[in-house]
Amino acid sequence: MVERHGRQQSARGDQRHRQGTWKKSAIGAYVAELRFWRYLPDGSPAGQHRLTRTITLAADGKSLTSTITTQALDASDNMMQSACGAETGVRAG
Repeated sequence: MVERHGRQQSARGDQRHRQGTWKKSAIGAYVAELRFWRYLPDGSPAGQHRLTRTITLAADGKSLTSTITTQALDASDNMMQSACGAETGVRAG
């Protein structure tokens, strides 16, 4: 669930634990930072994923571009894996 003031957290009944924030970084640009916690079957912490999206809206508001970076960390915060990507979107209708 993303709240009006930029916080995001797990919805009721959701078995995954996550939270994050989003903020306006410039005119037409936003940054969203999310954390997803992982647990072992016995309930002990297994680590987390950190995901950052940098979103830029077109001036006409009809499209966007975004870059994504993610890191997988173990329970001691050692990086196990990282990845990046890009996305584009167009307003339907």
